[in-house]
Amino acid sequence: YIFFLWFYSHKLKKYPFIGNITAAVLAVVPFFAIFVHYANFDVVIFVHATFLFLLISMRELVKDLENLKGDLTHDYKTIPVVYGERTSKRMLTLLSILTLAPIILLITKFKEEIGYMDYYFYASIIGLAVFLTVLWYSKNRIHYIFLHNILKFAIVIGVFSIVLIHVDLLLNRFA
Repeated sequence: YIFFLWFYSHKLKKYPFIGNITAAVLAVVPFFAIFVHYANFDVVIFVHATFLFLLISMRELVKDLENLKGDLTHDYKTIPVVYGERTSKRMLTLLSILTLAPIILLITKFKEEIGYMDYYFYASIIGLAVFLTVLWYSKNRIHYIFLHNILKFAIVIGVFSIVLIHVDLLLNRFA
């Protein structure tokens, strides 16, 4: 894992798509490694992982927009540098829409498994709407920093809302 972090930081982060996808995968792996270790391959875990992967992918792309001038200076070929700000915003819109799929699955099909964490996912829908509204009005670094903070806040609240999952269901699976 450490080697992949080094490889990403020294080689891959300079390239569009590959850098973003690698960063998102490397961020998601530690959260779900424990489930793999205990051979818990429930679908609900992969739906959670997909949600987190999409959210982190959005965060990586917003970071690229936020650091556009620095990436141009250091000749990093990020998505905003290569394809422009407008295309990056379109990609963020698409990622936001794709993020709705795991949210809807989690609050409908896996309602019992997620327990009261469904409130987090309902709030995430509202957060995505706010994110998209601000995104399309964003014109400078301050706006992108605000968007970046929205996504960081959503990720942190998501981690804390794990305590809202029905513990009995988890314990019964390991019994």
